Amino acid sequence: MPKFRASSIRDALYALALLSVVSWNVWNLRLHLPLDSFCRKRHAALTERLEHLSPETRRTFDRSVVSLGARLDLADYLRDKRPVGNRASKLAAQRMMTLMEEDLQSLELGLDTVNARRGTVFKAHRSAVDGTAQPYWLELPPGYLGDKAFPLIINLHYHGWYRPFQGYPLPKVPEAIVVSPHGRGSTDFMFVGEREVLDVIEEVKRDCLVDDDRVSFMGSSMGGTGCWHLAVHYPDLFAAIAPVSGNTNHRVWEKEWGWGKAPESPFRPVRERLADMLDPISFAENLQHVPVFCAHGVKDPIVPLGHSRTMADQVRAAGGKVVYREYEDVAHGGFPKELADERIQWLLGQRRTAYPKQFRFRTASLRQGRAYWVEVLGFEHYGDFAEIAAEVVGPALVRVTTRNVARLALRLDADTRARLGLASECSVELDSTRLPLLSAGATQVLARTEQGWTTTSGSAEGAKRPGLSGPVEDAFLDPFLVVYGTAASSALENQTIRSEAELFASEWERRYGKPCRLKADREVTDADIQQSGLVLYGNESANSVLARIADKLPIRVTPAEVRFGARVFRGGDVGAKFCFPNPLNPDRYGVVFTATTWQGMFQINSRFGNWFDWGACDNRNWFDFAVFDDRTASPETFLQVGFFGDRWKLDPQTTWDGIPSLRETAIPRRVPTHREPPAAAQVYLSDLLPTDIDQPKGTAQFDRSFNGGQLHLADTPVARGLGVRVPSSVTFALGGRFVHFRSSVGIDYEGEKEISKTRRKTERLRFLVYGDGKLLASSPELNYRRPSYKMEVALASVEELTLTVKPESTYLWHFGSAAWADAQITAN
Repeated sequence: MPKFRASSIRDALYALALLSVVSWNVWNLRLHLPLDSFCRKRHAALTERLEHLSPETRRTFDRSVVSLGARLDLADYLRDKRPVGNRASKLAAQRMMTLMEEDLQSLELGLDTVNARRGTVFKAHRSAVDGTAQPYWLELPPGYLGDKAFPLIINLHYHGWYRPFQGYPLPKVPEAIVVSPHGRGSTDFMFVGEREVLDVIEEVKRDCLVDDDRVSFMGSSMGGTGCWHLAVHYPDLFAAIAPVSGNTNHRVWEKEWGWGKAPESPFRPVRERLADMLDPISFAENLQHVPVFCAHGVKDPIVPLGHSRTMADQVRAAGGKVVYREYEDVAHGGFPKELADERIQWLLGQRRTAYPKQFRFRTASLRQGRAYWVEVLGFEHYGDFAEIAAEVVGPALVRVTTRNVARLALRLDADTRARLGLASECSVELDSTRLPLLSAGATQVLARTEQGWTTTSGSAEGAKRPGLSGPVEDAFLDPFLVVYGTAASSALENQTIRSEAELFASEWERRYGKPCRLKADREVTDADIQQSGLVLYGNESANSVLARIADKLPIRVTPAEVRFGARVFRGGDVGAKFCFPNPLNPDRYGVVFTATTWQGMFQINSRFGNWFDWGACDNRNWFDFAVFDDRTASPETFLQVGFFGDRWKLDPQTTWDGIPSLRETAIPRRVPTHREPPAAAQVYLSDLLPTDIDQPKGTAQFDRSFNGGQLHLADTPVARGLGVRVPSSVTFALGGRFVHFRSSVGIDYEGEKEISKTRRKTERLRFLVYGDGKLLASSPELNYRRPSYKMEVALASVEELTLTVKPESTYLWHFGSAAWADAQITAN
């Protein structure tokens, strides 16, 4: 698609003028119909019209068609689904549909008015990850005519929970193009959120003339966090950042709120390093050449001041330029109005340092492995940082020192050499090895050997590479297909496998707006295998696709055992989660979620990775492989967990066994034994298999706490009940023969002796009991002063019972565990 140049948009602007007559007539028609009825009819007509565009029009204007589809979704949201629905939002939906009518008519005429509009424009791009339309807001200033390059400011939005279409409003800057990506919502612009921001930037650059040396970030709260993340991971792409009130350093959470403190054990250094890898402050040295304008309120109760203060100090210590402001009487918002204008003007005055002669670079991922003219292509040991210090010493010598780097590339083409002042013949001193640099224009790939470094070919067969290096979570940053097995010997196992796969898809939709692709094993095609990574649910007896590749994988799981190298694991509902190059297509991932039994598959999606105390990292698959059983409730209690080496082989330095003393004292996980209520006068609900569990973080536990320990009501131990994490809903099928429910409900402090002041102040929750969709009873608000309550509820032959815990404050990050203690139902 051509860029927005003056010569290419005149016809489209002329079409807009002609179509204004149509728009006026439609708008007048609205005045004669009830607004809701008119909205619905108009939306349906536009949907049909968009669906019936000719194949040629769709091919020619594919990206514009994606944007129009997203506009229909936005109009639908404004019309019916916005949390605060009112006439103003319905009128906004009408205006959106008016623009759609104009743009659809222009496409039918062979013109693209979608890309000719000025001012605030709502657009979308097709995600490379799951093919969905991902929205963004674009602000094109009146002075932009497509005849000269403009600066680009990426405005990152604050946290909006699961709300769609985040990113509006965005600032108007006469001197710059501004884009505000949805970024998959409230992801802290990490993982797939980071991927979407980068893709939006590339799309804007395709459509508009952008000055590559004047691309910068600004954002507040979560948007400030995103500024830090994107800049430290890709420092060579951006001119500057202006974060406000962003988080950077998990140790500030530990100090202020008591979060995330790892238990004393031999695994503690690993935990701390994995947590450090999420922190922008761990990569502060990468901002040596990226200027920062940072502000924070001293009284901020949501992101403590220490985040910005420690980050600014670290960037300065690394030689970076920082403008840092603290505002004494400001909390998380409420900054002086002039701060916004000052930040923008400061950003407009910055230019990218594209060719530094000296820099330091640190990374924890091959996807984020490039900075300036050096790229990390392989780690010696994964699950640790790789570090580079690069310097042009003189016209004939480049010096590079490394830590934990197995392969790297020097990207020194003729233009880069000229800008760095390098002679045509020069050499590189790489750690203690000196080698000649290849001729100008060639990328030089070097590999570490026992004798030192050597120049090698560009590819390393069988080695990890960007986009295929693990951990498991990395597989969800490229196209993937979830595949559930259907060939298990029991209907219950097939049902559990399918249910877990469907729950993964629904959780993906909750977090990111649209469900991911899902198929049964028997429906997978060769095209699927070539185009997507495969996420396989079930063991090799249950999943026919897994059976095809099982003998080529490092971990094999049958109904009897788990085999991993020379080790064999049996009993206790053993299972595994791991990633590996798919033997059917080694350029794509194969991810396996598997267990020996259906009980091991139950709640497999969210059992692990909940110790980071950061919502964007809930249920995180941080490992390349993990073998678990019924005693696994923490990183220390896996049977085996870790990261494969550079050639996808076991690496002893990054393979950890569970700690025997902690495994021995762990309370075994229970899976309810009854699919239907037993014929008894009284039944503990922890003995009954739920029909549905809706809990964004972690799993519902049966006769143990949410964290896998002793169940407590406040600080009193309890033997029976459900352990959950707010918000949570657990549903049971009762069959209509029970008349009474009782439970002591409340906060579960998990045996902690000291509860942080912030949690005591902000944790407020309520327990609700629903029968067949109707509210039967509610607890009062429970909090630190009143942590528990006894519930007695008449059921009156309820068929379906739902136990819900909901937050009564928005500070969910301060909440802990909750308990339905001694939850019982009594039969008639």
